[in-house]
Amino acid sequence: MAGEEFAIIFRGRTADDCEKIVRAIRDDLVKETIRVNNHDRVGIKVSIGISQLRDDDFDFQTFYKRVDDYLYQSKRNKRNSITVEGKVASLN
Repeated sequence: MAGEEFAIIFRGRTADDCEKIVRAIRDDLVKETIRVNNHDRVGIKVSIGISQLRDDDFDFQTFYKRVDDYLYQSKRNKRNSITVEGKVASLN
C-alpha cells in the first residue's frame, strides 16, 4: 500500500530541533490504526527526511531535492525510518 508525501517547514529550528518534534508527531500517529476498504485495521508507518537550510541552498529546489533524497533513504531502509542530514535510523 502506498502513502502520501508532504512537507512541514519549521522556521528558526535546527534539524535536531525538527527531529524531536517530528518524532513526537510520529509516536502519536503510530498509536492509531486505520480501516482499509472496510477490512482489517492497518497500522501506520512513516518514513521521514529532515534537513535544514544551508548557505549553498540557492533556491527551494536545491533544498527540497536534498530532503526528498533523505526521505527515500528512509524508505529504502525498510520504511518506518528517519533520515536526518543523511544519517538513517529505524523508528521501531
